[in-house]
Amino acid sequence: MKFKLNTWQTIAHFFPFFVASVLMMRLHFGKPVLLIANVLMVFDMALVHAYQVYLANSFNQQQSKPSMFYKFNLFIPLVGLVLYFLDVLRGSIMSPGAIEFGPMRGLRFNWYMDTLYAILIYAGINYFFFNVYFAAKQLKTVTDADKKEELTTNYLGPMRQLVRISLWSLVAGFAISCMADIITLFKM
Repeated sequence: MKFKLNTWQTIAHFFPFFVASVLMMRLHFGKPVLLIANVLMVFDMALVHAYQVYLANSFNQQQSKPSMFYKFNLFIPLVGLVLYFLDVLRGSIMSPGAIEFGPMRGLRFNWYMDTLYAILIYAGINYFFFNVYFAAKQLKTVTDADKKEELTTNYLGPMRQLVRISLWSLVAGFAISCMADIITLFKM
């Protein structure tokens, strides 16, 4: 089964991110809206990463000798992101009053959160750098031109497009955040 998205469908993957960004700008709506925005943001991270894991794993399976290290390397960050999503969801539903908002938030540092934050950093590095680099490097070893074109079209191209759109989304989210801060500053 092929699950290849065109450009607008890939951009639609980031719709929860933009909705969360807009909701976070509306601080006067209160904590419930911020909790929903936070859950949407983390859900979108897990969803987009899962799509890239699907593409990268499918690419790995098409190789003559699939790499078990690469497969293992794909699923560790995905598990970390799903655990983080479940932790945010649990915190939002079970104890929404305990979550702090504002410039100085209390952090929960324990072995679980330390490990989870390390996996999240690893997931970001893996998502933006390693997965596409590994697929491009493996593609260079393919000698058949037709197979190389098929792998590029079906897997490497969508992975690069996903990373490119992710970077543009991060820039747009940063710009939205800056605009919200400037608007809030001038309202004072």
